[in-house]
Amino acid sequence: MVEPLKHVMEEYKTLIVKMSQDNVFVAQAKLNLDLLCDLHRLLGLFCLLPLLEVVNALINFVQKMDVFIYKFIVVIRIAKQIFS
Repeated sequence: MVEPLKHVMEEYKTLIVKMSQDNVFVAQAKLNLDLLCDLHRLLGLFCLLPLLEVVNALINFVQKMDVFIYKFIVVIRIAKQIFS
């Protein structure tokens, strides 16, 4: 889970150091550095990645199989009514 963060920190370490030096003077650099180092935001993004992969697979399936997504939405709504 921390491996992608280590990769980003290793690859863009000069940019991160520059942002930390400029955060006193440039408000946007301070905001970017705070967002980059925010653990809750990073974990949230990490949890969204599987959802995005599923949506991407669904889009690819629809494009390849010429299936109407409308039927999928109807089935999801029925399932929500049944299980809620």
